[in-house]
Amino acid sequence: MELHSSSSSPESCSVKVAVNVRPLIGDEISQGCRECVSVSPVTPQVQMGTHSFTFDHVYGGSNGSPSSSMFKECVAPLVDGLFHGYNATVLAYGQTGSGKTYTMGTAFKDGSSNGLIPQVMTALFHKIESVKHQMEFQLHVSFIEILKEEVLDLLDSVPFSRLANGTLGRLVLVNHLYRFVNRQTG
Repeated sequence: MELHSSSSSPESCSVKVAVNVRPLIGDEISQGCRECVSVSPVTPQVQMGTHSFTFDHVYGGSNGSPSSSMFKECVAPLVDGLFHGYNATVLAYGQTGSGKTYTMGTAFKDGSSNGLIPQVMTALFHKIESVKHQMEFQLHVSFIEILKEEVLDLLDSVPFSRLANGTLGRLVLVNHLYRFVNRQTG
């Protein structure tokens, strides 16, 4: 399976940008808010008023939850690449309330378990199970959130504990990060 080639065509670009337009939440609906972003049904574009923006992938809007399509098209190939020696990062970026938590699926209190993180973990363990007779695995997982320039450890038993951090040139150092290690993946 080839993940990236050395050509510079858009199909081989190692960085892809996918947009997930979160549907209005209950409070927004009760306050009479209306959707201000529309998703093109035929091109990977979003429209805001008279402006259109094109991305590699666009999901969501009034079409409902995009999570299975987004996972299958954007993230599953990254999970497969892990088993071929590639590293992968999925980054959720946006202003407060824009849908990062909704997309990543870390809002467990609302019953949401279909975000990208739960799907990645499920895919990882299924893949490990299918090839465990060929190799041994050790899985290390850390989850951080950067909110208002504070680095938060999402796996710490104390909710939203702040991590001591420092900088060394342009490198950000995160100390005392909780790292879950699963030594029994098979």
